[in-house]
Amino acid sequence: MEAALRSCSAALLLQPHSARALLRRGMVMALLGRHEEAAASLSSALELEPTNVVIHSELFKLRRRMSLRARDGKFRDRKTATGKKPWTLVPWRWLLGAVALALGAAVVTSIARL
Repeated sequence: MEAALRSCSAALLLQPHSARALLRRGMVMALLGRHEEAAASLSSALELEPTNVVIHSELFKLRRRMSLRARDGKFRDRKTATGKKPWTLVPWRWLLGAVALALGAAVVTSIARL
């Protein structure tokens, strides 16, 4: 994570008005638990690109985490023992692919019986 943060900082030295670098830096800082700095980076990115949906989403998630932390005195998140949220354990694309494969096999089997 620290390497990613250094990369974002280096990119910002070359292009100080890069919304993408500010977004990435904010996301990395949020993952590192540096929420105030993350909010500042994301807010700066939002000033540069006010219509960017990804920046709005990340800033909303960060502010929600910060408010939960302030309210409860600790960070709360619904994660399993693996560290992932329950609904992200199986990507939806895999699930959709498995359903399509099962339906395809059922169709082939029913045609073969005719």
